Amino acid sequence: MGKLEKLIQKLCPDGVEYVPLWQVTIWDKKFNAVERAKQPNVINYPYLLAADLFALEKKGGDVFLLSTGERTGWTTSDLVGNNICEGEVVTIPWGKSRPVRDVVKYYKGKFVTADNRIATSANTEVLSNKYLYYWILTQGDLIDTFYRGSGIKHPSMKDILDLRIPIPPIPIQQEIVRILDTFTELEKELEKELEKRNIQYEYYRDNLLSLRYGEVTWMPFNECCIMSRGDYITKKTTTEGNIPVILGGQEPAYYIDKSNHNGKAIVISRSGVSAGFVSYWDEPIFVTDGFIIETKKC
Repeated sequence: MGKLEKLIQKLCPDGVEYVPLWQVTIWDKKFNAVERAKQPNVINYPYLLAADLFALEKKGGDVFLLSTGERTGWTTSDLVGNNICEGEVVTIPWGKSRPVRDVVKYYKGKFVTADNRIATSANTEVLSNKYLYYWILTQGDLIDTFYRGSGIKHPSMKDILDLRIPIPPIPIQQEIVRILDTFTELEKELEKELEKRNIQYEYYRDNLLSLRYGEVTWMPFNECCIMSRGDYITKKTTTEGNIPVILGGQEPAYYIDKSNHNGKAIVISRSGVSAGFVSYWDEPIFVTDGFIIETKKC
């Protein structure tokens, strides 16, 4: 039994209480559609337009640029002036153009903010701000449905504040945060490693394929390769089998009982969102909405 399971068994063997979000958080303003009793306190933060926010950007600064999107940065206290804020906060954008899951943020320290809706725990002995952040991430798809309007959409804060959040004892919240922080760091390391591998791959690919005249024999494409087009079929007119049907993209669309190519070929998707996607197949396949490139036998 892991540490988290032991804590749950010891501290909340009968389950966890769920409470409305408004009961355990303080937000940055009073919202018109929310009852006054649900917002006895607010913490106001001055905010800037995105263009003004990033106009303050300066490398080496110690004040975080808390944007509403994925781009972030740093500045200095001197540049920020009276717009400087400080605290431990969780934010969602007031107007968004991408999923909440991609832009919800947690920050602790000095910051200057764009037009975010900013929450903080009403009592950190009851609710950890970092736990609040991870919980909001899990609710991203639901919160997305609360954004309404034409053009730039804005959230229904009444619906958000009425969400019910599980409140386990603080030691359990802290252990959940520790576990998720660990996985977040591992994910960042994997992303950095993948980026390095992609750079390495592109370097060797470009160098291996940038052969100069005189080093190898150069031939016209049509003298060494054959390019053909796939055959039109529909799923209704075929029989299920184990031959992959290639419409476009890397994964087969479905499987049938016949092939139109025996493999060892490059397939280029010719239409749709995957148009231009290139894949290699070393097995019998049925290519439909794509082009097949194979080398001639010399």
